[in-house]
Amino acid sequence: MTSTRLTPTHLSLTGFAIVLLLAWFCYQPALSGVFQLDDVKNLSGLQYVEDTQTMLEFVLSGTAGPTGRPISLLTFGLQADQWQIGAGGFLRVNVFIHLLNAVLLAAFLFLLTRAQGHNRDRSAMVAVAAAGIWVLMPLLATASLLVVQRMTTLNATFALAGLLGYLLARARIEAHPRMALVAMGASLALGGGLATLTKESGLLLPLYVLVIEATLLSAPVSIPRRQWRFLRSVFLGLPALVVLVYLASQAVYPEWAVAKRGFTGWERLMTEAQLLWVYLQKALLGIPSTLGIYQGAPAVAPGLRDPATLLAVLAWLLVTGVAIVYRKRWPLLGFALAWYIVGHLLESTVLPLELYFEHRNYLPIVGPIYAVVAAMLLKSQLAKRIGLVIAPVFMVASALMLYQFAALLGEPSASSRYWAHRYP
Repeated sequence: MTSTRLTPTHLSLTGFAIVLLLAWFCYQPALSGVFQLDDVKNLSGLQYVEDTQTMLEFVLSGTAGPTGRPISLLTFGLQADQWQIGAGGFLRVNVFIHLLNAVLLAAFLFLLTRAQGHNRDRSAMVAVAAAGIWVLMPLLATASLLVVQRMTTLNATFALAGLLGYLLARARIEAHPRMALVAMGASLALGGGLATLTKESGLLLPLYVLVIEATLLSAPVSIPRRQWRFLRSVFLGLPALVVLVYLASQAVYPEWAVAKRGFTGWERLMTEAQLLWVYLQKALLGIPSTLGIYQGAPAVAPGLRDPATLLAVLAWLLVTGVAIVYRKRWPLLGFALAWYIVGHLLESTVLPLELYFEHRNYLPIVGPIYAVVAAMLLKSQLAKRIGLVIAPVFMVASALMLYQFAALLGEPSASSRYWAHRYP
């Protein structure tokens, strides 16, 4: 008889399976929730879906973004028979998508860690710890528990699949450079295209890859350095430039936009500089009473003459400066900063959207989480021991707070009274 040795990778995967079950359990109280905010505006057309023709009309009727987000609407259309029943069925699918994303994220982070030269066991440990913290994070709960924000989570599904495909192909670049490059490009095109037709933030996929290549990965030796730089500039740098030029073109608001929103492009940018720190604070603490789709309106920053705004901007400049100066010594810092900022480029800079929504952190927060986990588990033995204690404790604390928040959302009458009192 042969015995199967239980490896650290097996232990990591077993622990991750337990975390996924725990996450599913924590979200259960919220499945009795109701449609809220933009759910009715975007999805009320489901009541008219009866056959293929009306389904197609619904899928192509989207107004939530420039693309119409047809893939998102298709998934809602497949549940049209549940519209009159209530939000429960939609929420259940949303939570399932969140768990699927956690699996994709763990696979992506495993390949990312392996690509940096770490062995299988350590890579698996880092990947499941980071993905476990992410899937239980209370800050991200509204991405699944506001029905229409399936557009955000499903967008992440395709983006993560694109990232996973890119790294799978890149792992073969030394042995089969030409085939690998074709597969890398196909992963970006397919993943980014599907993600964009789900929600426009799919356009950021090449920028996420650019962050990875610029901070954590070394240039492949099988491709001449000059050729590699050219390919990176065309397929990753050019999309980044297009996004930045587009944002710059939207920075000056027309009068109607200022009147509608109550702030200018510059004021929004300065306000978001503060809110990005608030998101990080809430990611760390996750206190249920501070979370949710109902919040006190953020104070619009008048500009750098405001002390809080000036401090927030200086803090970002300081972190950026340190990341640049010490980019070789602390590549994880550069990765965390660049990934987080790239993830917020469309929704947290100058586009005239509402100022604050927690679901905007769904993919951006991956960068800081991975950087902290990798720094603790891949460096010194002392840091690893501390990390192996802190990570489970943090997950358990997050699970408790996530359950409390889900329970609040699952009682619509109680939650509406609570938020009316807290944010009159």
